[in-house]
Amino acid sequence: MCIRDRYMGSFKGSYKLKALIYCVMTDQFIKSSPMRGKDEDGPAEGSNSGAFPILPEQFISMFDGENHSNGTGISKYRDLGGKSGILRNLRTSEEEGINTQDFPLMAERERTYGTNAPHPAKIKTLCELICDQFEDKTIRILILACIASLGIGLWRDIQEYTEKGSMELESLEGLSILFAIFLCVVVGSWNNYSKEQQFQKLMAVREERDIVVIRDSKDTSISVHNLLAGDILKINGGEQIPADCILLAGTKFSVDESSQTGETNDIEKHPLLDSGSSANPFLISGTLVKEGSGVAVVVCVGDYTRMGRLREMLDEEEELTPLQRKLERIADGIGQMGLIVAIGIAVIMSIWLVIKILMNNDPKAYDLTTVLNLAINIVIFAITILVMAVPEGLPLAVTLSLAYSVSKMKDENNLVRQLDSCETMGGSNNVCSDKTGTLTKNRMTVMAMYAEGRSVENSENASAALLSPFCKQLLCESICINSEAYILIDEKTKTSRKMGNATECALLTMAESMGYKYQDYRVKSNEIMIIPFNSKRKRMTSVYRTNNTDKFIVYVKGAPDLLLPNCTSIISEGGKIIPLTEQGKKDIKDKVLARNAVIGYRTLLLAYKEINSYGFNANDCDNEARYAELESELTISAVIGIEDPLRDGVKKAVLTCKKAGIIVRMVTGDDIEYAKSIAVQSGIITREELDPGSDSYKQYACMLGVEFAKLVGGLVKEPDPEDPEKTKERVKDPEMFKAISNDLRVLARSQPEHKYLLVTGLKEDERNVVAVTGDGTNDAPALKKADVGFAMGIAGTEIAKEASKIILLDDNFGSIITALKWGRNIYQSIRKFLQFQLTVNVTALAISVISAAVGKLDPPINAIQMLWVNLIMDTFAALALATEPPSEKVLLEKPYGKNESIMSRSMWRNIVCVALYEIVVLLIIDFVRPDIFFWYEDDKEKSTYECMKHPFNQIDIKNKDDVTCERRVNTMIFHTFVLLQIFNEMNARRIKSKELLIFENFCNNWIFIFILIVTIIVQYLLIFFAGRAIKTVDLTFEQHLVSIALSVNIITWGILCKMIFPESIFACVSLNEKEMSDKELVSGTVSFIRRRRKIRSDRPKIQKGFKSFSFPKRSLLARNKQERIQSFRKDLAHPLLSLIHISEPTRPLYISYAVFCLKKKNN
Repeated sequence: MCIRDRYMGSFKGSYKLKALIYCVMTDQFIKSSPMRGKDEDGPAEGSNSGAFPILPEQFISMFDGENHSNGTGISKYRDLGGKSGILRNLRTSEEEGINTQDFPLMAERERTYGTNAPHPAKIKTLCELICDQFEDKTIRILILACIASLGIGLWRDIQEYTEKGSMELESLEGLSILFAIFLCVVVGSWNNYSKEQQFQKLMAVREERDIVVIRDSKDTSISVHNLLAGDILKINGGEQIPADCILLAGTKFSVDESSQTGETNDIEKHPLLDSGSSANPFLISGTLVKEGSGVAVVVCVGDYTRMGRLREMLDEEEELTPLQRKLERIADGIGQMGLIVAIGIAVIMSIWLVIKILMNNDPKAYDLTTVLNLAINIVIFAITILVMAVPEGLPLAVTLSLAYSVSKMKDENNLVRQLDSCETMGGSNNVCSDKTGTLTKNRMTVMAMYAEGRSVENSENASAALLSPFCKQLLCESICINSEAYILIDEKTKTSRKMGNATECALLTMAESMGYKYQDYRVKSNEIMIIPFNSKRKRMTSVYRTNNTDKFIVYVKGAPDLLLPNCTSIISEGGKIIPLTEQGKKDIKDKVLARNAVIGYRTLLLAYKEINSYGFNANDCDNEARYAELESELTISAVIGIEDPLRDGVKKAVLTCKKAGIIVRMVTGDDIEYAKSIAVQSGIITREELDPGSDSYKQYACMLGVEFAKLVGGLVKEPDPEDPEKTKERVKDPEMFKAISNDLRVLARSQPEHKYLLVTGLKEDERNVVAVTGDGTNDAPALKKADVGFAMGIAGTEIAKEASKIILLDDNFGSIITALKWGRNIYQSIRKFLQFQLTVNVTALAISVISAAVGKLDPPINAIQMLWVNLIMDTFAALALATEPPSEKVLLEKPYGKNESIMSRSMWRNIVCVALYEIVVLLIIDFVRPDIFFWYEDDKEKSTYECMKHPFNQIDIKNKDDVTCERRVNTMIFHTFVLLQIFNEMNARRIKSKELLIFENFCNNWIFIFILIVTIIVQYLLIFFAGRAIKTVDLTFEQHLVSIALSVNIITWGILCKMIFPESIFACVSLNEKEMSDKELVSGTVSFIRRRRKIRSDRPKIQKGFKSFSFPKRSLLARNKQERIQSFRKDLAHPLLSLIHISEPTRPLYISYAVFCLKKKNN
């Protein structure tokens, strides 16, 4: 066992100390590994004869702590032989990658370095969850009371058997309640267990993605989980680095390492040449590539990576969504009421017990065991009332609804990353959508070309025939060289496909049709410089050395309206180069660009120029000024028109959004004419709204991003009223923004900051819930700012996905409708369940209070029966009502606001009216007891019933006839009460006044039907076969019919109430629905009474400290021992201490303090 394991094994449950020990023991862990030799930086002793001389621990040391950035990692890198030595020892090469056909070597590689497959998070077993349920204080008290009741019952049974030779099995009651408690615990635990497994599956799907590596000399697509050490990885801007790597080649490569080091600035990475350099080539797993592209060799995968070692210590934080926090507030209020009622019932029943003892003349009627048994029963019943009153089903209903919805949304191409986005999306009233790939198919095809002064349409081969050899050669070379698209071999299907930007793939297809293959021209040794495309520049530039010459060619492609001013010449007919006049530029704008925009083609301009290689230095061109110099005085080779057709169903989806009260806005980087064309085709705007002469004209319907930002004044920062130390951003001219946003539907030539400005301005109005789509790295701020950010699953970068809350797996705008539909359904499902549960609560508590008030020591619905009711209304109802699929009608309703109350007026009307009906029916059975409800077996039984009609004529607990008659009444009450809830559950499916057809889409939810059937079957089994255990007696056939008739009638009553009683009557009824803070969640009534259960969240707790991270050097600056101790404690409290490199002189000090803390903890 290594030192790290020996220390960390003793720190169970102490996360902070684990982090500290892991930090300070990193080097000792490496040195003490059984695989290590004496030389830390060289190959281990005895390992030179193996296939892989370098061990994982040696690679780990390059990335540990600050080694990757302070020069130590570079020193270790050189000790391992530098680039050539590492590639040689990993049995790989930069051009060919690893050889997958050498199966023994592949097996040895995996055995030595492991795989990149993540270890699933350990979830609690069913037995552990069952044990957790017994942490509930009320359950513990209830079990203790039941054990006491069981003991007294056994004592009385033994006494009775000794005296009479037979017994009534009074101990059966305590045993039955214990069984009921265990059943509730098991069912609840099974629900939690199933939920955890569902989330595990969802998290596994979320982490799955494909990456591109070089294997067997070919670009190959593999799963990120199949990545191996030695793989040559191709990385582009916006991607997440999947393992610890060393950069071999890269252009303008910068990485966001804030998730690992806390460094907020982007870190530039450069290949480290063997000849010596101080560059930083280390790419840390889990970090994001902000810009550039490159090739890297993978050195650590899986648990050996820095992220993998950190993941072992992550504690997943269980967070509540806003809806859950509101429901926790409601549950807390209901719990308080339940606690008051339970205490009141216990006090009242105790008073009645004392009165009966004092007024009774027969001392044997209330002997010690009887009184003790009655007192314990009172305690059991009061606690059972509390158990039932505290609505544990509320968080369960939200959990089930979220889990069910997330699972179904995944089937409909919505991968949910953050649970709160589901419920938030239901209230969305603004959607800011990208165009390419979201509204359109992102399947680009070259449809038109303007070259050599001629326009050709619809045929790539015709274009090739009409072009001169010079122009064709120059054009196709530009397409092949100035591009990052490539052909990829899929490892799974062994088929080839084009990968990269869809526009570049369309151009490569055109070049192939002309007989040009990009592999023949994209020679790495001739690539001098690449300036990648970004949304700000709207262009891509490559500097390329021509074969066997001293000249460089600059190839440029990009937006025509931005590049055309930089062009001074054009290739004319026959391949001649002529000057481009201002009139020529105007003709291109009017005749080519305008026509393409009207047709709906994206337009791309391709240009070039030759420069002399003498004195050219690519490193001197890494600034905007030199970019402008390179991209000036260009010659136009062609203007390309590319078709990107609308997705199927987009027009219908946009129309659905409008009907649902949602404003759809298109935010695109394309020119305004083309954007207008697509917006009209998709139904976002109409031609009348663009026509100044129309009554429907909207002045600001279509705007340029720059114009929009200028009019609203951009963003300004000001102190946050809630936290003066922070600042918040707002629009400078909110009035102008409001005027524009009312009309704005298309924002063209939009930069990322314009999109962010739009989202920020929309969110300033508290009535707005804003959803945004994005796929690029620069979309991340807007995605993060929005209430719900949608990233593209296919075209989206990893940075965009990390900033989003939902990923559209098919990149389709129509899939947003799915999120909207399920989001609204979650809200409706919770309302249905809440209405049902509050109805049951009100009825049960009212009957119990009235029963106690009139002196009944044997309540009409006893403890074990109440536990069964609790199981029905909590677990079963949550399953039934929270899993109902949405109907299309939810899309016709208006969005609910952020501050809209969960408890609506219609819900209060339904709760009050239905509960009143149930209470009246049950009180009639209990006290009035009309003859129509009971058929007496003989005159004696009828006389007993008549005697007990008056509430104060109580039964004689020693008289078996009295007990039997009273139990028949109580059985009737219990049976009718349960059947009432079963049929009221059907009522709860529809809430609003207009929703009178409660059986509409009834068969769509088989879970609901199954639970109803199971509940009915179990209820009748209890009545017929478990009478002794639950204190019921057999009912006659006629009494069963009466119970069913009274219960079924609640459906009719519910419909009549919607028709008769207006919602306005209940306008004054409300509950406190303010979201509970974390402090209130811990100190609330429900938390005090019962153990709070939360749902899983997929966000690690440790990541919250990344942004505020600072290197803990306080202890090194301490002036005395006391100050040093205090500094140590501050350092120890930081969850990121595990990532900090601690220098050799201070390490023993930290170890000593850690051991001191360990001893103190153990003592």
